[in-house]
Amino acid sequence: MSEIALIKSLSWNYPIQEQIDWMNRNLNANDLHFLSYNDDGILVGYLNIINSNIRNNNEIIEISGIGNVCVKFKGSGDGKRLILE
Repeated sequence: MSEIALIKSLSWNYPIQEQIDWMNRNLNANDLHFLSYNDDGILVGYLNIINSNIRNNNEIIEISGIGNVCVKFKGSGDGKRLILE
């Protein structure tokens, strides 16, 4: 989790422990997490898919959506690859 918190802190300027606390409060066990590593084994991207509910004409609908996308190197295409693959 600290590796994910580190890459999240590159996009959202909060201390690592605050990133971890936020993830513990807001992510659920059934969320999906995708990590992307470069050829040197360095984490370069993180994406999570969350489950949520929306209301449409008073009907509650369960959905899945992207929770967040974080990359080590902005403009590298790593985030786009995570989303598309």
